[in-house]
Amino acid sequence: MNNQTIVELRESDPTANNNNVADWSNTLDEVLTIYNNDEISLKGAFIDSVAQNSGRINVEPDDISAPEGSDLRTKATISMRFSYYFFDWGMSKGDLADRDYLPASQEYSSGRNYVLCDRLALGTGTTIVSEVNSITMNNETSSIYSKMGSNKEDPVMFFFIYTTPQGNEAQLQFGISEAVLKKAGYTGTGSTPSGSGFSTFTINQALLDNNPGCIKSGKLSFPFLAIKNGINEGASTLQPDNTTTPAPPKSWHMGKPYPNGANYMLYEFMSFESVGLTDVDNTDGDLFQPRLVNYSFKIDARDYAPDELARTLSKGFTKTAQELYIEDPNAVVDNPLLTTTRTLQTIGTAVVDSTNLPAGFTPITPGTPNSPPFWCRDDGLAICSYVNDCDNYIVGTPQFDLQFNQNIGAEGIFQLAQIHAPLISGTNVVCKGIDLGQVAGAGNKRVKYIANKNGGILIDSLSPSYLWKDQMKFDTSKLFTNFTMMPKQTLGGLANIRTVKFDVVDSENATGQLKSIDVPYNKNDTFDLVVPLAGLDIITPLLEVINAEDSLDGDTELDSGYYLVEIRSNFYTDKRNGEGTKKNIMGIVSRFYQQDSFTSSIDGEGTFTYVHKGDPIQISNFGCRILNPDHSLAQGLKSNNSIFLQVNRNT
Repeated sequence: MNNQTIVELRESDPTANNNNVADWSNTLDEVLTIYNNDEISLKGAFIDSVAQNSGRINVEPDDISAPEGSDLRTKATISMRFSYYFFDWGMSKGDLADRDYLPASQEYSSGRNYVLCDRLALGTGTTIVSEVNSITMNNETSSIYSKMGSNKEDPVMFFFIYTTPQGNEAQLQFGISEAVLKKAGYTGTGSTPSGSGFSTFTINQALLDNNPGCIKSGKLSFPFLAIKNGINEGASTLQPDNTTTPAPPKSWHMGKPYPNGANYMLYEFMSFESVGLTDVDNTDGDLFQPRLVNYSFKIDARDYAPDELARTLSKGFTKTAQELYIEDPNAVVDNPLLTTTRTLQTIGTAVVDSTNLPAGFTPITPGTPNSPPFWCRDDGLAICSYVNDCDNYIVGTPQFDLQFNQNIGAEGIFQLAQIHAPLISGTNVVCKGIDLGQVAGAGNKRVKYIANKNGGILIDSLSPSYLWKDQMKFDTSKLFTNFTMMPKQTLGGLANIRTVKFDVVDSENATGQLKSIDVPYNKNDTFDLVVPLAGLDIITPLLEVINAEDSLDGDTELDSGYYLVEIRSNFYTDKRNGEGTKKNIMGIVSRFYQQDSFTSSIDGEGTFTYVHKGDPIQISNFGCRILNPDHSLAQGLKSNNSIFLQVNRNT
């Protein structure tokens, strides 16, 4: 028997199972037997912090395990899902007759935002759409606190895939504070494999409202609509609890029972049991759902300087193909970010055409050319559309302008400077003061507002999420727009319809020109006199930008003196502090030795030694994670991490 064995655990090993950067597992080619009094300790750790230490940002390939030379190994797919909106300031022609309004009493530009929607009708005789009002979880009450403090990350991450009423696949991804889940009350008895010892917990809008800021990543709001039995878990993020036998199936589907009859699946310490549902009866009315447009392109997977990455992404989002003509005669370019009302009318019929509808839907006006699409107002209380014979208006944004401003924060900050279409007078970008001299609403208030854009795009999702959230540090809970379904209502001649409401907030999920108290100030020879706002153009070169949440070297959890090395197998060591006991921590790697390349440990430094007592155990697999001091997964690393364990035989 060898007195000493070295075990190499390498993240970039072709046989490694990679969960995330700095989170992987290795299966040994031979089983390692540990006998009584044998010792396991950390021999060394080499942490790939090149990008983090040099201020560069690493963009990972789509599939690091793909064959050498393939696009999956050398390229990264950047994608965005968005919707179009316009700001109702009027139009360059000033011709309100180009729009049909509901209710018909609205005869003026409202100063509100409208999002492009598809009008959908459900099939008669069968209810196939459900309104999701809550997500119900169950939890083993006897072990909630022990499980919540053991090898789990905060926030708790949830990832679901569901089918929208349009028949499209949508992602519901969010992280909720562990403290909120841990301290919340549990009631009732849930369905479990054993049938006892569990209680239920519900995530709903009341929980979100009563715990502001509990959503730490992604977005979540209730209610939302899904095809009935059309929601399932995201298999790539499923983390079944090993104490449950058998493990929940990865193909679990809402409405599809677990083999023993219970509908559930485990997420960290909790299990997904069911969803609070209200079937939507729309035989007498229609649904108006935001039209979500997908756009993607590929860039080289490599390290980028921050300003280089900003330029590369901006160019990718606004690129046009090198072609001699554009097939759509009503389009302005072949890029979906900038389109026209005529183009939307042309493709609008394809959405409701019977050949493209999911099962159970019936078309509204099949085969009708140039059917104008609908737009829902931000409060969900009005709908409008462009009339059939209107002029061809611009919709969307001419720029996706991502910038890196090195003058903000310790090392600079990313900014989204433009995802809107500006108002332009002559050659100047302007804001427009609007005072219609009219009154509206129950309060009989005067119609007066400042217009700082024509419209733009509202972002629903960006991927890869690690790049936008963890590396560029955008707060996606604000950047992504939430659309909330409205109760049934009657607008104009449309009875029992359901629309959406949403918020457009400059510097959070939208950009625009500077809109401030300086805008209505008259900038001519009569500057000291009040001038009516109607038709007044004000030159405003400044932008309302969306700033990332943190600078590249801001006060984050990575600004610390060390990393933790976690090794998971069928042994563990304890690390205790005032917040509790953490299992499986095998080493502490000081960042004092961090250079422009790897952060490495000195032989034996910061090592916890495990001494085995009892009968021999066999180990065939080791799980590895590089953690921050708060036990969250370290961000900003690359995947060339390696850990060496030393086994000393004392028998």
